Formats: sequence, structure tokens, C-alpha cells
Amino acid sequence: MHHEKSIVVSNLSFSYDQEQLFRQVSFSINEGEWFTIMGKSGSGKSTLLFLLSSLIDPKEGEIIVNGTNIACATRKELNNFRLNQIGIMFQDYSFLH
Repeated sequence: MHHEKSIVVSNLSFSYDQEQLFRQVSFSINEGEWFTIMGKSGSGKSTLLFLLSSLIDPKEGEIIVNGTNIACATRKELNNFRLNQIGIMFQDYSFLH
């Protein structure tokens, strides 16, 4: 059962070209819980965050955020999701003048 305010990841796999970053990852995070992603450089931490924020699409598996499978969402729904449901602070950023 999915909580109303939750992130549920089921059997998520992702690879770049022929390099498998992770395979069949599953977890859930409910509102108010803390969750830590740890791993060495190149292990897929940033890629997982990009997947969770729908900036890239999963190759396999599903990501359900607050009851909605983001892989099935329309462009308008994804834009609304990014605007109102998730925040990202990138490690590397620059200001444009």
C-alpha cells in the first residue's frame, strides 16, 4: 500500500550505454522520514536523484511519487510535479550574467 505522501521505487534499473549503474533497486520513503544515499563516485547516486525528479527516464522499473507513476505522467503533470512537489540543489551550478 502506498502512503499519500511517499516515494516508492520498484525494481529500478539504469545503465548508461553498456555500463550498469544499478539493477532492480526497490525502496520506499514516507513523509517525515529521512533517507540517505551513499556510495562511491560513479555508483549512480546523482543518476538516482535525476530519476526521482523525472529529469531522466528509467530504463526499467517504476517510480511512484505521491500515488502517481511519474513514468506515465504527461509533460504538463511532470512540469507541475517539478514545480510543486520536489526540489533539487545541484552540487555544481553557475550563475548566468
